[in-house]
Amino acid sequence: MFLFYATPLIPFMAMAVVLVLGYLIGPARAHAPAHLALRTGEAGRPLPSALPNAAPRRLVGASIAGAYLLVVLANFAYFYPVLAAKVMTYEEWNARIWLSSWI
Repeated sequence: MFLFYATPLIPFMAMAVVLVLGYLIGPARAHAPAHLALRTGEAGRPLPSALPNAAPRRLVGASIAGAYLLVVLANFAYFYPVLAAKVMTYEEWNARIWLSSWI
C-alpha cells in the first residue's frame, strides 16, 4: 500500500543487484597480483599466474546470474496484471495473492 516510500531506494537496489551479479560472474581475465607478475621464474620465464583460467568460474557465474534474471522476469510477468490493475477474473487474481496480508 505504501510502496511509493521505497521509490528512492530503487536506483541503489538496482546498482547493488548489478554489483553482486558482477562479483558472481567474476573478472573478464584473471590477472596475477602485481607483486607476483613482476617476478620471474627460472630461466627468466614469468611465473604462472596466481589465478588460473577463470573461464569455468565465469560460465557457472553467468549461468547463475542468467537463471536469476529469468526468474525475476518471469515473476514480473506473472504479477504484471495485478501491478498494472488489469481486469482479470477472481480466480486469476486470487492465484497471485500468495499471502493473506497482501489484501
